[in-house]
Amino acid sequence: MRLIYLLFFTMIVSGVFAQNKLVSDYISTYGEIATTEMLRTGIPASIKLAQGMLESSYGQSELASGSNNHFGIKCHNTWTGERYYKYDDEFCEEGKRKESCFRVYSQPQESFYDHSEILKAKRYAFLFEYDSKDYVSWANGLLKAGYATDPQYANKLIDMIEKHELYRFDESNANYQDLIAELPVKEKSDNKPKEAMMAESQTAKIESDDHSIFDVFRKKRNTGKKSGNKDREKEKEALAFVDSARRNKNKVAQNDAFNDDSEYLFDEPLTPKSK
Repeated sequence: MRLIYLLFFTMIVSGVFAQNKLVSDYISTYGEIATTEMLRTGIPASIKLAQGMLESSYGQSELASGSNNHFGIKCHNTWTGERYYKYDDEFCEEGKRKESCFRVYSQPQESFYDHSEILKAKRYAFLFEYDSKDYVSWANGLLKAGYATDPQYANKLIDMIEKHELYRFDESNANYQDLIAELPVKEKSDNKPKEAMMAESQTAKIESDDHSIFDVFRKKRNTGKKSGNKDREKEKEALAFVDSARRNKNKVAQNDAFNDDSEYLFDEPLTPKSK
């Protein structure tokens, strides 16, 4: 009997550690792009991280791992990019389930960018009256606007934000490296364009002065310091990422696709929609 209890306890502890690693990995990987998007749009980084973790199962869902789609964003009729089909919550006239179309992104950061663009639709306009640090109002507002049909959706976001202290990312003067310093160390993946995200963050910070991303690097050149081949490669990578995100934005006619009477565009893998 003691052996059974020991095995049961070991399974619980192992599960907790595995869950904590998923959380820390997700935050350390996507915390910076969430902060970047907060600076660019005003959407709280804590909200974006919580939604991403909740809807992608910490990046482990079918859509996140196979299509880089962390928010279950559906194609709708204006999407011209690559598509992925899977059974979700749509039914044909005969009452049978049919495959739903979801957007495919070349990298996860593009889905974070697209998520921000979708929240600019008029049905969510009132959310931007809230302070970017007021994650409670944002969470309740998303539910009120019809982002999800789960009546506990707002509470789930708030619980996740407070449990993992995601509200720390909502501080505009917060240092990203300091925020993740307490997280368990993980191996950096070579295919994560960190320099690209840093460049996007710099772009967001200077947009109010009507500068472009190219001004960021132009200012660096004007310091008189010579840039080596490595720096130039980083610059090219950053510019390519920003250009890709902006091209992706042009694929979608947001005003036509996201009006008040539009269909739900988001997958809700954790909570079935009410019929």
